[in-house]
Amino acid sequence: MKKVVVILFLLIYHLSAQTLLLQDAIEKAIQTHPDIQSFLLRQEQSEKAVNSEKSIFYPQLLLHGNYDLIHTYVIPQQGSFNTKDENGWSGGISLHQKIWDFQKSNHLIKAAKKNKEITALLLKDAQNLMKTKVKSIYVLLILNQKAIEIYKSNLKSKEAFYKQARALRKQGLKTKIDESRFFAALQEAKESLSKAKSTYRKSKIDFELLIGEQLTQDTTLDIRLLQKPAFNIQEIARLERKMLKTNPKLHIKVLQEKQNRIRYLATKEQNYGSIDLAGDLSHIDTLSAYDSKSLSLQYNAPIFSGGKIRSEAQKLKIAAQISQQEYASFKKILLKEFRGYIEDLKSLTYAIKTLEAQINVAQENKKLLLARYKAGLSTYIEILDADALYLKANLALLQTYLQIDNTLYQIEYLTGESDDHQVE
Repeated sequence: MKKVVVILFLLIYHLSAQTLLLQDAIEKAIQTHPDIQSFLLRQEQSEKAVNSEKSIFYPQLLLHGNYDLIHTYVIPQQGSFNTKDENGWSGGISLHQKIWDFQKSNHLIKAAKKNKEITALLLKDAQNLMKTKVKSIYVLLILNQKAIEIYKSNLKSKEAFYKQARALRKQGLKTKIDESRFFAALQEAKESLSKAKSTYRKSKIDFELLIGEQLTQDTTLDIRLLQKPAFNIQEIARLERKMLKTNPKLHIKVLQEKQNRIRYLATKEQNYGSIDLAGDLSHIDTLSAYDSKSLSLQYNAPIFSGGKIRSEAQKLKIAAQISQQEYASFKKILLKEFRGYIEDLKSLTYAIKTLEAQINVAQENKKLLLARYKAGLSTYIEILDADALYLKANLALLQTYLQIDNTLYQIEYLTGESDDHQVE
């Protein structure tokens, strides 16, 4: 009967526990975080800028009106001029239509479209960065939970050491110093566990603020993420090529150069002027009432602007050249970071094997020294040193897993990959 109750309890607990998957956490952060929302608004703003530039090709209609409370009119009469003060009004509609401006407006539209592409890439980069942040803190939470388990195990070991030393002291087999030293070690283990729990709570706060949702006590995380990464040298070359093709920030440098060159052409084309259609239809009611209409083809071109147009064009030409150099410089930075992360992965992969071997050795050494201690062949110092080495190796292994995951996430960020993957 007791077994049935236990099984039912575990089943109910399993059903009530909610596993927050990494992908769900990423979606929550992207949907709610203010940083992403601001980039979405910028993208919408850039779309409106394109529509604003396109409006130049549509007829511009203006309603106008005027009412004179008093106006002095000059009336010629029999070789002389008489004046008369009268009120009056006028009103109508004016038309302005761009006919041709030698591709200036077309280039401004193209420049606005390039800016729209840039804001879309900025949004993508912000989303990728947010994914990286969520992944890093998600794994950090898992590792903090694992660290708490390690510290709890360490506390149990210290409690067992202390109880054994106290029992042996009562039997006259050990001194008061042994008991006191193990008691001090027990207090240190309690303090370490308390700090580990505090660190976990701080990470949990960061994670909750990032995804915009609080984690309940029943919320569990997907510990399957803590796996050893396989490593294939052929995958490195593919990822490096992909990074140079898909990295949003690198692509932005290319678009910025194109945008500045397009704006340079648009500025130069200001010198050619523009051909416009202008019309007006009005009704005037002053000394007499009549309708007025006009339709004209106009050409306007700057003759002298004090060198302003030329200077603006040169600024944009230089800006395009700067973007080109920034692209080359940023490409070098990306390659340096990427190759550095690859070297880190190689080192960390070997570190895992080393630490696992150290843990096995430390565990066996603990058992051996504990048996020798009971037989009076080793000291409490050796016991505590062996236990400290075992604890240190376990924590170092967790830290190495964290470094590997963060390195993989940084590579994903540099390559612009949105799906979870490991270097294989």
